[in-house]
Amino acid sequence: MSHNVWGILCMRLKKDQDTDARMFSLSSDLCFVGSDEDCYVRIPDGGVAGKHCLLTRDPDGHVWLTGVDSHKIFINDTPALDDLILLQGGETFYLRAEEEPSTSVIEITFKKVDKKSYSGDNLNLVKNQTDLEPINPGDKSRQSEIAKDSNVTSILNIKSDQGLTSKLGSDESVMESNLTCSICTLIFFECCSVQPCLHSFCTLCYLQWMALSDVCPVCRMPVQNYAKNHQLDALATLFVTQHPDKGRTNADKEEIKKEIQRLSSTIRRIPQPQSTSSSFNVLLPGCPVCGYVSSHYVPNHGSTLCPSHNICACCSCPVPSLIRHQSTVNLVQCEICCRSFCALLSTGGCPGCSGACLLLLSDLRNMTALPSDLLLRNTVETSILKDYLAEKGVPVSDFIQSCLDNIDPNLFGASGPTEQSPVCRDCSLQFLSKLAYQQREAIPRHELPVSVTARPDCYYGRNCRTQRTKMSHAHRYNHICEQRRS
Repeated sequence: MSHNVWGILCMRLKKDQDTDARMFSLSSDLCFVGSDEDCYVRIPDGGVAGKHCLLTRDPDGHVWLTGVDSHKIFINDTPALDDLILLQGGETFYLRAEEEPSTSVIEITFKKVDKKSYSGDNLNLVKNQTDLEPINPGDKSRQSEIAKDSNVTSILNIKSDQGLTSKLGSDESVMESNLTCSICTLIFFECCSVQPCLHSFCTLCYLQWMALSDVCPVCRMPVQNYAKNHQLDALATLFVTQHPDKGRTNADKEEIKKEIQRLSSTIRRIPQPQSTSSSFNVLLPGCPVCGYVSSHYVPNHGSTLCPSHNICACCSCPVPSLIRHQSTVNLVQCEICCRSFCALLSTGGCPGCSGACLLLLSDLRNMTALPSDLLLRNTVETSILKDYLAEKGVPVSDFIQSCLDNIDPNLFGASGPTEQSPVCRDCSLQFLSKLAYQQREAIPRHELPVSVTARPDCYYGRNCRTQRTKMSHAHRYNHICEQRRS
């Protein structure tokens, strides 16, 4: 924080125009004004919010005024609606909690300080109380004291250096909170705002969200458009400049910009025919192969839009109905459930899930851990299998490869999937669960602990539904068996 004074606030109660104004010098780049104890400029008045407004100075020396949360700022009895207001010096604005002009409480005039005229050497900064108090015109001694100080001084809202550090930390914490993306919980980078609600996010975060939903992540209002918010982006850049540890690395920034460009190229703006009262365009994703965009809202299910396109079941973008690989494999469709996906077509995978919604069965061997409910959605039986593999020193990848090498044709039929078959995430886990059950069933009983083999078989075997909801039942009975009771 710089201790050079760059501005002065002259304050008075609007209803007491005959009262001398109180003067507060501004030397921090972030100055909150309000009634809270930790505000840089404290105004203990019931009509002013705890943190009512914020004055910031950027590296270029520009001074900006912004309201905090929903608190009102009025210029000439007119509400200031802009997020940020550039102050040139000499502006007068008002702080009040209500919208009626009669409830104005504080009149503030901002004056810029010329460094040549006001420097640390010729400013006799006086530490004084920071409460805004009207001065009695009849108090000659008080008026004389103020007049003496006002020649070349201003009154700081600082109790001590330690108190100043505490205030700055609190102010910066509030600033960081307002500049944090609610999706990634990091400081804005390439900030954008959505319309009409005007909530703001990192552009990449919102593009990834938009692939999944067409509503605002904060208020759930339908989004009609989005655009870069240059003011918030500049404020976030200023904050990161002052706090380098809060920012991203140059490599991350370059990667994010490339990803934004890639995702933006798949988003097309098309007219919304069913809307006659708004000029906004609806954003729909395009086909990753040919760029085709549907002229209607994309349904959530996989119905056909036209003879050459289907709908990705994950991100809802149009995808070609057939892309052949090795003359027989369709890289768009899951061979088990027959739903369509775009994960194997886009360079970066499906934007809805980073490419994990469709994969080749052979890719299952890249798993580093088995799901906790892999066997029959029973965590107890899965834990027994994991313990056995750990005792035998069998890596997860080797176990999965063993499952793939021993696919039972009778289990899925003659046209069942092979290692090179594309399957969706849900079907791949169900497929692996059936193969893992076969492997677990083939383990000799003498290789398992007595605590496992001593359990009686459940009457309903692997079809038991209680095993998934009652842990005590799953522990007490063995479910790696067939059903014996209907």
